[in-house]
Amino acid sequence: MANFFSKNLAHIRNHLALKQSEMASRLNIGRSTYANYENGNTEPKLELIEEIVLNFGIDAGALLFSDISQGNLSEYLKDDKNDKKGKANGKGLGNLNAENRLLNEPATPFNQPLKAVQYGVKTPKVITLDRSGAENIVYVPVQARAGYLTGYGDPKFIERLESFNLPGLRNGTYRMFEIEGVSMSPTLQAGDRSVCKWVENFDNIQENRVHVVVTKDGIVVKRVLNRLAQRGKIVLKSDTISHRKEHPTYEINPEDILEIWYCVFKVSADFAEPSELYHRMADMEADLVEMREIQGTFMQELREIKAAMAKK
Repeated sequence: MANFFSKNLAHIRNHLALKQSEMASRLNIGRSTYANYENGNTEPKLELIEEIVLNFGIDAGALLFSDISQGNLSEYLKDDKNDKKGKANGKGLGNLNAENRLLNEPATPFNQPLKAVQYGVKTPKVITLDRSGAENIVYVPVQARAGYLTGYGDPKFIERLESFNLPGLRNGTYRMFEIEGVSMSPTLQAGDRSVCKWVENFDNIQENRVHVVVTKDGIVVKRVLNRLAQRGKIVLKSDTISHRKEHPTYEINPEDILEIWYCVFKVSADFAEPSELYHRMADMEADLVEMREIQGTFMQELREIKAAMAKK
């Protein structure tokens, strides 16, 4: 059964000649939250459906499962004899229980079975917009990681995170993740922030490049290898050498992946000295210069000795 919620929501707003901000105000939600519902990026919650039913008197079943743009809107309005919760005559919200699974168990972007033709969706479950309607870059700091696992599809959670815009990043959906730990050192250090682009499906994975992978168990930053065709697995690798034992390469099932973000660039405040290898090379160069100076001095002294002996 098709879900026409987002299309119907837009139709109701246009029918009433309301702006998105005005519609959001009537439903007691933020404008960005409303935009995600109307764009189909977020599955409707029961509370929102009830709010729409109470505000506009439309039957909940029609709101979800009928294309109301094809007929007269008044045809879909609830019978005034029904109570406000829409339970009379099996209409309105009283008819939602049979389809409750559709509302409370929305599919995650990558939890399709391996045999699926294509993994992923065109956009994340929730995005935020600036005043011009352009997408913001949502910032996910380390302290918000645990909440992100359950809140990545919750408009209210996403709206609480900081968001911003950067010039030149208008060709996709972006998020910035704070880096934790040493598993990707020296490529990414703890405290660095990586701006990442939404990966629409597994075919768009940049082979052996750094990605942020949101899994059911946590958020990891790894180099990703797509081995679905060969073994039905995604391979995750760390860059660290000194901590390789603590961060070995491992495989993950595609159904355990909630989101994938390709790391485009990093923002770093790390002005630490060069790595140990660089120090060793620098020391070797210094030693070589010193050896050459010693050799030069020795050769000069040797020439002087030979000259003195020749005079005798």
